[in-house]
Amino acid sequence: MPSVNVRHARQALPHARPVVVQYRPTDASGGPISRPAPDPLQSQLHLIQRFTILTCASLARRLHSPMKSAAQPNFDTAAFRLALGEFATGVTIITTRAESGQLIGITASSFNSVSLAPPLVLWSLAKRASSMTVFEANTHYVVNVLAASQLALCRRFATLKGDRFAGVAHAAGDTGMPILDGALAWFECHNRSRYDEGDHVIFVGEVERCGVTGDAREPLVFHRGGFHTVDPLG
Repeated sequence: MPSVNVRHARQALPHARPVVVQYRPTDASGGPISRPAPDPLQSQLHLIQRFTILTCASLARRLHSPMKSAAQPNFDTAAFRLALGEFATGVTIITTRAESGQLIGITASSFNSVSLAPPLVLWSLAKRASSMTVFEANTHYVVNVLAASQLALCRRFATLKGDRFAGVAHAAGDTGMPILDGALAWFECHNRSRYDEGDHVIFVGEVERCGVTGDAREPLVFHRGGFHTVDPLG
């Protein structure tokens, strides 16, 4: 086969244009195949389906994208405290034992449940608290739920600067952590995890043992900056 010089062929056909071939389907007899007119309903359904797919994809991207920063609050600290005070809580004393053997205890109303399986609870402690290093380092602590009759004990563990356990009846739990006598309930917890948030650290404890006194005493309740108890509504 003779060789073809592409450059010479291009020079010989300077005005050559590409040939466009149109394909038109035909039937067995060679006649053109007529296409049915598009169905308007099918077209609308196709558009709706495409819109739905794009919308779901957009929502999925938003759900998996990092959360944006919160807007600046439109209130001051005093207003925030006032609003939080409307939420009534129980009162607890969190106790533990330092490596030196010293017993540590603080009053806390931030106690709450997290999970039944596994059994988890949480509470929070201000970062400036002097007992922070002990609670962060220890493997266990006890949450003691106070009765209304233990108001003096509540105030003692919230304000006293000396030995808060002096003259306070208690017993050591299975892990050696102090359980206060007379507490309505107690939760002996493994120090499972901690979360640094704002000016507090949130402690999540995995409950290894718990108990209740089973008596009819009323619980101590903190509401609107003061201490109360509860009365049945019906």
